[in-house]
Amino acid sequence: MIPTRRQRELHRSATHEAGHAVLGYVLGVRVERISIEQQGSSAGHVQARAFRHQRSAVYALAGYAAEQVLLDVPAVWQLHQHEGGDLLDALGILKEWHGRSITVDDAEFLEAWARSQAATRTASRRIRAVARVLLRDRVVEGRDRVRRVLEGRGLTWYTRTLRAIHRL
Repeated sequence: MIPTRRQRELHRSATHEAGHAVLGYVLGVRVERISIEQQGSSAGHVQARAFRHQRSAVYALAGYAAEQVLLDVPAVWQLHQHEGGDLLDALGILKEWHGRSITVDDAEFLEAWARSQAATRTASRRIRAVARVLLRDRVVEGRDRVRRVLEGRGLTWYTRTLRAIHRL
């Protein structure tokens, strides 16, 4: 059966939010809720405790990286579309850390993008598993439930993903 447009959109949203949640978890973000329920113009969201860290740009770009690596969807800036919220977040974080404006062509952005892609490739099975849960349940919330969904059956993926983020 051919998936409907809505099913494809939900799958993309689930993959995007799972990318944020899984990479965030690896980076030490306390993820509290993951949702693919539409809120305003947003197709989903990850609710997490405030997190400011040099690797925050990797977290901000994780949704786009998951879409590109797992679904073969070009990132929005590669399509010359508007700069979405996640992209603006990543650029703002990089500006804060480097003390100057950063564009998608700057080395600092390209490094964060490469780290996000590498981590996504390493954690791809975990991201897909979290996306499947989101497609089934639409929302994952509660600290213990979120942790169980993110960790899965073990944490070997966690160590490999953390290394991928820091290796480049």
